Amino acid sequence: MRVRNAVGYACLILSLIVISSCGGGSGSGTGSNAPPPISVTVAPSAATIGINQTQTFAASVTNSQNQRVSWSIQEGATAGSITTAGIYTAPGSAGTYHVIATSEADPTKKGSALVTVTAPAPIFSSVPPVAAAEGTQYSYQVAATDPAGTAVTYTLSAAPSGAAINGSTITWIPTQAQSRSANAFTVTARSAAGGTASQQWTVTPSGTINGTRMITYVTDSGTLDVPGDTSAFPIAAYVPGQGGFTKVNGQGNVNGTFTIPNIPAGYYWLKHGNYYYWTNSSTVDTGYDQQGRPGLVAGSGYVDFNVTNARPWQYYDFVEVYSSNANAWDLYIPGGGDRWNLANTDRAVAERCTRASAGGPPLCCAIGNP
Repeated sequence: MRVRNAVGYACLILSLIVISSCGGGSGSGTGSNAPPPISVTVAPSAATIGINQTQTFAASVTNSQNQRVSWSIQEGATAGSITTAGIYTAPGSAGTYHVIATSEADPTKKGSALVTVTAPAPIFSSVPPVAAAEGTQYSYQVAATDPAGTAVTYTLSAAPSGAAINGSTITWIPTQAQSRSANAFTVTARSAAGGTASQQWTVTPSGTINGTRMITYVTDSGTLDVPGDTSAFPIAAYVPGQGGFTKVNGQGNVNGTFTIPNIPAGYYWLKHGNYYYWTNSSTVDTGYDQQGRPGLVAGSGYVDFNVTNARPWQYYDFVEVYSSNANAWDLYIPGGGDRWNLANTDRAVAERCTRASAGGPPLCCAIGNP
């Protein structure tokens, strides 16, 4: 009996050792058998569609036999709608939105896709006028429609100084500085759905030519500026075009100023008295320097002179007679071979000098080669 009990105790102790050893092995294997984390992927990951259009998305759940997800839109109901099958319908306005797929197996795991919703550009039906004139109001009534049927508003993105838009009407009064040069405009149409379109054009207004005629007299005591009476001379602009010229008459004034209205941009011939100027300027100065004193009255008289020790008259010789007084004649008698000899040259000079200024200093004469 005692021997049998000793054997029983030994078996019991051996069983406990085996159980203890197995328990230790089971505890150390628990960490290495942990399941991998769940993740959610949405395809396509990004999409661009028009307003009110649809896009189908699919979700893939990894590391889970439960592939079911719930769909939502991060920005809420104003960003569109999505069905349980992942069919997204865009809203009626452009924007950037996010579609979200949430795992049913682990609601903390989500996937997303970026959706860009675009709106069609408005279509302009109006054509901007390009004709304008200095000091006259320019007006343009803008018109555009949205293919999606929403309302359209307008902004003036670029324009010359003084231009403005009120509703759909652009107005502008070109200044003298803005005339006869190109002025750029850009108007932008924006629909309520978010579509935009721009219209660009330039306007080159005709402008007024502004001129002055200041005569600077050079006297013994210095210089004196006196306005030239431009009303005493014809003033006009000859504008080239279509194989010819269009004459535009100007207005001269006793104060030395003149104007020629409605001249387009570019070069033109300016006629001032007997002189012509080829210019493209809007501001013209036709003044000049004059030797002598202003305000002298022309008279008549005779001038006799003798020339001695001169060789025979040649075709290239000349005689020039002038006076330093204002209103005097500057006489130039060219040579002409046998046409002029010294004798008839003296006579011609004497005859022409009868119209020279009287009451001033003596006339100055020059005879010689050019």
